[in-house]
Amino acid sequence: MSMPKERYWVLVRERNGEALKHIGCVEAETIELAKQTSWRLYDEENWNEMVIVPVQHAYWVKQV
Repeated sequence: MSMPKERYWVLVRERNGEALKHIGCVEAETIELAKQTSWRLYDEENWNEMVIVPVQHAYWVKQV
């Protein structure tokens, strides 16, 4: 039986000092699979940093 998938936002930083930029989402059963999937899908640029954030851990300030 497979585990439920969790959704993650993928954020990148092109250069030090720049803001993180949202470039997409991935869904995966584990954090390690989410990391691997993010790298495979979004490594088309020479990003300085890439981070994934579980969507369920976002605290909305305003949502429409």
